[in-house]
Amino acid sequence: MKLKRIRRPSLLIASALLVPALLGSAALALFWTLKQDSGTAWLLARVPGLQIEAPQGVLLGDFSARRLVYTLPADGGRITLTGVTWRSSSVAWSSAPQLWGVLKLARLHVDRVDIALKPSTEPTKAPTSLALPLGVEVTQLEVGEIHEAALGDKPMIALQGQLSLSDQRGEQHRLKIDEVYRDGLKLSGQFSVQTSGSMAVAAKLAVLPGFPDKGAPRDERIPDWRATLELKGPLSELQATAAVRSVGQTLTATARLQPF
Repeated sequence: MKLKRIRRPSLLIASALLVPALLGSAALALFWTLKQDSGTAWLLARVPGLQIEAPQGVLLGDFSARRLVYTLPADGGRITLTGVTWRSSSVAWSSAPQLWGVLKLARLHVDRVDIALKPSTEPTKAPTSLALPLGVEVTQLEVGEIHEAALGDKPMIALQGQLSLSDQRGEQHRLKIDEVYRDGLKLSGQFSVQTSGSMAVAAKLAVLPGFPDKGAPRDERIPDWRATLELKGPLSELQATAAVRSVGQTLTATARLQPF
């Protein structure tokens, strides 16, 4: 009786060739889905905690929505984006093990952002990681108004900046604010935080008198002044340095902040 020889090397080679073919087909299917209106609506409807009204366009391309509402999983708070549009989006796949890819937006505009966080009697727990599986890179970020309870009836307005989530192969989140205004003040600065380890923070903020309308007359009764705030160190224990400069004088103060 003759025994049949199993051609195991051939099977291994065939499997090795089949796996990348299947992955490539899956990636192609996902790419096709994101380029279709129906595929975009199907995908967004399956994002946990996300509600969307009147979506138009595709995720990979030009997209708009009347409203996006995201319910925070931790405390049930809500972040509502009204009048959302983005232009010329694309996806760059990443070789970093903790990062699937980066969604790149040439321009993201939001008419209004409402932040509604639920109060809690329990102390906030420090996060163990800030890593995200999908990065977001916004070259031109525009927000008309930002409302939150602590701001009262004077929201932040006319924000211009850039945003990069999961920058440096997923190791850092970064925000640059070219300008944003509130109640006669102009704020600008930049903020970055590492996504793992001690989650080191580096932030610089500048505040001075200013209005979105560059032609608005300046109140001569108010002296020229400028304030700065710098934060650095691990997220759980930040070193803060503040300074106010006016009429040739400078007042500085330092403090240690423990958010958690």
